[in-house]
Amino acid sequence: MMLISVIISTYNKPQFLNKVIEGLQFQSDQNFEIVIADDGSDSSTRDLIKLWQERSIVPVTHAWQEDLGFRVSESRNNAVRHSKGDYFVFIDGDCIPRHHFIAHHHQLAEKNYVVAGNRCLLSARLTKSIVENNLPINFSLFNLLRLRLSGDLNRLDALLTLPPTAKFRYCHPKKWQRLRGCNIGISRGDFEKVNGFDSSFVGWGFEDSDLAARLINAGVKIKNGTFSTALLHLYHQESDERREGHNWERFQHVLRSGETYPLKGLYPLE
Repeated sequence: MMLISVIISTYNKPQFLNKVIEGLQFQSDQNFEIVIADDGSDSSTRDLIKLWQERSIVPVTHAWQEDLGFRVSESRNNAVRHSKGDYFVFIDGDCIPRHHFIAHHHQLAEKNYVVAGNRCLLSARLTKSIVENNLPINFSLFNLLRLRLSGDLNRLDALLTLPPTAKFRYCHPKKWQRLRGCNIGISRGDFEKVNGFDSSFVGWGFEDSDLAARLINAGVKIKNGTFSTALLHLYHQESDERREGHNWERFQHVLRSGETYPLKGLYPLE
């Protein structure tokens, strides 16, 4: 079975990152590696990663880059350059995977398709308990249902699992809006077909939408990964994606032009 490289984006949130890596220790499918896409975090994150490198059930690689502002696209590309896997699963450093997360991504993996995974939001109260009181994160189905009823979980996607071949997964192959950087599954070949994320995207927003649009332009289709891949998203205040500036303008150009290659990608173009 192919090796999955789980690429975790992080920046100076070691308490959250710790829980994400912890969640990966309980996977039913252990055919994966962890690569931390670090956008310039300080020594607290570096020290945490060193601890996990000593005790993790799978290899952990720290792909660090200098802190020059929000550069998540380049950070992810940098992590890919440090990876060994045949398939990439990109997640954020505040999204905890459940027990069968890797197994389900293995089942959903398909050439010429990028899997658009999803997340369920946890409340501020529950997030505080998880991070500060070391609440166990290997949630059972019963506990998730209880959290949903109490309002600590915003949706039921995490409670249900539908087959990887279900017809609804193929219903909207060109709906770029489905692809979010917090949970993406894609083969190395398809990722390299569009030369990765566009590292010219600096600051918050639309780097994942740009990737989706260029993949669609290159003939790679969107596959719906809901009811199979849900992550548990730790609560924090989120920034708004502003529909202005370089990122938005570049994304709109890609939509109009049908381009497949980024301005600055995974590897330099000859």
